[in-house]
Amino acid sequence: MPSVKVHTEGWYDAKEREGVKDMPLTIGDEGIHHIDVSNPGWRENWYFNFFDHRTSVHGIASVGVRPNIRRGETVFAVFEGHRALHVFNKFDIDIPPDIGTERQHYGPLAVESIQPFKEWVIRFDDGMCRAEMTWKAISPPYDYDWTEFEKDARHYQHAGLIDGSIVIKDRTIRLQGFGERDHAWGPREYGLWDQTYWVTGQFSKELCFHACNLSAKGKDYLLGFLHKDGETSNLTALAIDAIYGYPGGPVLSCLLRMQDEDGRTLEVRSELMNVLYMLAAQAGMESHYFVCLSKFTCGDLVGYGTVDHIITDRRTARYHFLSAGRNWGTIYHNL
Repeated sequence: MPSVKVHTEGWYDAKEREGVKDMPLTIGDEGIHHIDVSNPGWRENWYFNFFDHRTSVHGIASVGVRPNIRRGETVFAVFEGHRALHVFNKFDIDIPPDIGTERQHYGPLAVESIQPFKEWVIRFDDGMCRAEMTWKAISPPYDYDWTEFEKDARHYQHAGLIDGSIVIKDRTIRLQGFGERDHAWGPREYGLWDQTYWVTGQFSKELCFHACNLSAKGKDYLLGFLHKDGETSNLTALAIDAIYGYPGGPVLSCLLRMQDEDGRTLEVRSELMNVLYMLAAQAGMESHYFVCLSKFTCGDLVGYGTVDHIITDRRTARYHFLSAGRNWGTIYHNL
């Protein structure tokens, strides 16, 4: 297990947050949260993706727990171009039901907060691959206001810089680039949504975005932000046109057109590089989860990110989406 120093200053037992709708995000939320033992689906998870624009080395790091069913979930995947270099993907790690701060470092992957909302360190060591990376924020956190749909569920994310190295066998890979991080806790019911697009992309320190469309019963819900020229604003409109590898499957390419509350627009096209597939089963329902690590183009600009596609019934897959109006999220410029 990677060595890790746990910072507990400012962390708190967040039990008082339960049942409180749209409670503001605080520094304490960077820590661990109270486990709702009444809900088998309760989980807490820390996620990072990373992309080096110079070398095309990219991947994801995710560590999470579902303590009520004694299950830890860890993913660490590294790719170069269209080739996998190393994939650790284990969703049945045994953990104690009362797991505490060690939920951030119980297996080969460890995450550590250096400065809340500003800097994190990711470490991985499974005996075949070692990595250490620092993530530093370049945009403020964006918090999902979705307790109206998923009671007591919280999720926030933002874009940042990645700097570090990965060692696979005798090869050392220097990594400098960009990546998105998120932190989520509470019940997560993928089956609530017929189809989800969760997209993150970074072109530079001055241009990155998060675009999300949640679909339920024919209605689309908008989330996301545009970070451009040092200013971060909520999206007010998002259109997605998708091409699948097969109906309802991985996204080979998609065209995204978005506008933010300042009237700024962005049009990007994705091109699939690599895909990870996961089957999410909850409450008797199954959702197909495709993590599509992708290249983005915007005119002459090139960026990288993910097009995550989650769908309950592939037979009902939609190819076109349009969400506008209310943005179901809040940007915290003060954190």
